[in-house]
Amino acid sequence: MDNERVVLGVSNLVKSFGRIPILKGLSFDVKQGEVTTLLGPTGAGKTTTLKAIMGMVSFAGEISVFDSTIGSVIDRVAFVPQEKSFYSQLNAEKTIRLAKRLTVGFNESEARMYMADLGIPEKKISLLPSGMRSALYLSIALAQNAGLFLLDEPTTGMDPVMREDALELIRRKVIDGASVLMASHSIPDAESISDNIVVIQNGTKQFEGALDDIKKGFRVYEFAADRSSVSRFADFFAVNVSHKRCFVLGKGQEEWDRLDQTDYVSSRTPDLESFYRIIAGKSNVQSSQS
Repeated sequence: MDNERVVLGVSNLVKSFGRIPILKGLSFDVKQGEVTTLLGPTGAGKTTTLKAIMGMVSFAGEISVFDSTIGSVIDRVAFVPQEKSFYSQLNAEKTIRLAKRLTVGFNESEARMYMADLGIPEKKISLLPSGMRSALYLSIALAQNAGLFLLDEPTTGMDPVMREDALELIRRKVIDGASVLMASHSIPDAESISDNIVVIQNGTKQFEGALDDIKKGFRVYEFAADRSSVSRFADFFAVNVSHKRCFVLGKGQEEWDRLDQTDYVSSRTPDLESFYRIIAGKSNVQSSQS
């Protein structure tokens, strides 16, 4: 298997709703046999990106799926939407039968196996709790004969055990050679399953790479915050002021050398959570002094 083959290429993706820009030149790739996670807060543009790939919204830019357009290869792509309320009056078995009629290459026995693994009962979808609905939609998607799976918040509402079981089912598909693009704001999900992470904020890409790239290529420097903190460190990769602390994300040796000459309180290798929180401007960045 050629792990360098790009199965999904997104280049300079731009999308606005009215006068509100949602995506501002987003570019990234998904490679054969890998899980790429779009990680970002609510409103970052993750769902719009997946809808653009599926051809559900108009856009500017270029999207290539298996070296073609989505309309030509739609039978090779499975999609789990963010809103998991379709077919709400059906139960699990009727949903399987409907999917069989509508989907080329749908495997009924696999769908039943996935639903059994995730403990989905025979109730109307409208009566299932959020996590069960997510599990049902994921089961239907994974039972399709697809090479690319587009999963929008696939573990929403799941308890920790079901979530881990669901991620394991996704891993099995990747081991078998499929590729996955997962949109999520769950740091544990991203850490657990991702080969590649694309952090997006306000419709722009802030980072693309593996977890090891974060650990090897960045350092977090912590300072006592003052009014000049943001402007003082504005030319570094990212700055976040949280609870009277200023966190500066330095990228590469040149930035580290400059920060080493300052009055920092501490420095450390970032984990994904601190890296993401600093980039996304989130509060409660973990201080080394706490």
